Amino acid sequence: MRLYCGCIKTCVCCRRDRNGSCLRLLHSDQPGAGRERGNYVDTMAQVWNADGLSQEDLMLKDQCILLDMNDNIIGYDNKYESHIFCPERPRAKLHRAFSVFLFDESGKLLLQQRAKEKITFPEVWTNTCCSHPLTGCVPPEEDSPEDVANGTVMGVKNAAVRKLK
Repeated sequence: MRLYCGCIKTCVCCRRDRNGSCLRLLHSDQPGAGRERGNYVDTMAQVWNADGLSQEDLMLKDQCILLDMNDNIIGYDNKYESHIFCPERPRAKLHRAFSVFLFDESGKLLLQQRAKEKITFPEVWTNTCCSHPLTGCVPPEEDSPEDVANGTVMGVKNAAVRKLK
C-alpha cells in the first residue's frame, strides 16, 4: 500500500487520475509517511491491479525503476515522467524496461499492434510484449545490478509474467 498526499487542489507537483484523486506519493519527511523506498514512501508492497484504470491513470500510477549509467537504482518515478523527451532530457529518464519475444513451433514471431489508446507509440507494430518492472509489487520486480550481471533476474521475470497474464 502506498500513502497518497490527499491534497484537494491541483498543483504542478500533483497528478490526478480521471476521477480527480491525487496520485502524488508522500515523501518520507511528511506526516504519516512509512519506510522510505527510494524517493517515495512504500508502507507495504501490493499486488499490481489495473482494474478500472485508464492508460493515462496507469502512466501516473506505475512507478518505474530509475537507473544511473552503471545500472544502479537511483530512485523511482511514474511512467509519464520517465518518458518525457525534452531539451533538458532528450533521452527521457534512464529506467528499467523489458521486451518479450514469443515464437511458435515453426519459428514465427508473435507480434502485436499497440492499442490506439496507448500514450506512447499508439498503433505501432512491435514485439510480443514490452513493459517495465515496477517498484512496490508482489511478487517483487526489482533486480540488483548483481542479479542482472549473473542472469538471475527474477524481478523482471515477475514483471513479464504480470504483463502476459
